[in-house]
Amino acid sequence: MKVHFFKYKFSDVHRSIKRVLQQIGKVDLAERERNVSNIPHVAEHISLQGEFYETDFTLRRETGGPSLARRGQKTKDLLQTLQEHEGFGEQTAAIWSKDGYAAIQYNHYGPKSTAIGSYINNFLDHGVRIELHPFIDEDVFQRCLSAHQHLQLDFTVNARQLTPNMANSNTSLEQALHLYRTTGGSQCTFSISYGKGKRGESLNFEELVKSLSKNRKALTRLNVKVREQEGGPTEVLHILNQLEYDNISDEVLEKTGNGKYERNSVRRELRHAFEKWLHLH
Repeated sequence: MKVHFFKYKFSDVHRSIKRVLQQIGKVDLAERERNVSNIPHVAEHISLQGEFYETDFTLRRETGGPSLARRGQKTKDLLQTLQEHEGFGEQTAAIWSKDGYAAIQYNHYGPKSTAIGSYINNFLDHGVRIELHPFIDEDVFQRCLSAHQHLQLDFTVNARQLTPNMANSNTSLEQALHLYRTTGGSQCTFSISYGKGKRGESLNFEELVKSLSKNRKALTRLNVKVREQEGGPTEVLHILNQLEYDNISDEVLEKTGNGKYERNSVRRELRHAFEKWLHLH
């Protein structure tokens, strides 16, 4: 099981994650559900005991999902057997510290960090938001920023999911994204060359890379071609492949009768990984 680490903050500095989770936890489970990108999400488990706060977020898949296969018979779509407001649940565990850090389980089909943030924002006052920023491997990031020469920046974004702040941060970028949206496009690829006489010289490289790296949901590629020493060879750094993470062995995770991870076991091991990561940072 893979774990990613995040720094979170509220736009209202007086807001705390404990207070927000308490507010959500007081809502009846049936009324706690919120749609995120038209998919039902719910904070199914909230525990505020001890040093860390434990949560399980669940999305309900009402499209797609597995089929029932039986020897000698054709497969059947299990969704056809479900009742109204039923679906396939996908769960993601998240552990929160009091001082602005979080560890989130990676579940390919479950809620991602952006969806979790959007879900929490549904319970906040108008104008108050939580932001979750992933940690990128600091060694690779510093190699990128401190390189002797930046030669090229290539990135691909999903124009429909890029945040307004990013989309409006540069006039040319904003115009290109607007063109993609109005023509029904989604994936938009940019290549910016740096060097004497290149257009990239007018852009703040560090701020652009930092801003892009925070838009994890919208970004599908972020590569930087650098020359680390004068006259040295060029190298392409694949920034998005260098998110800080930890792997939890399946051997320490308990399983349910149908082979899924037992949720208490997931949260326990997630907390252990989080404690270890915090100790190193």
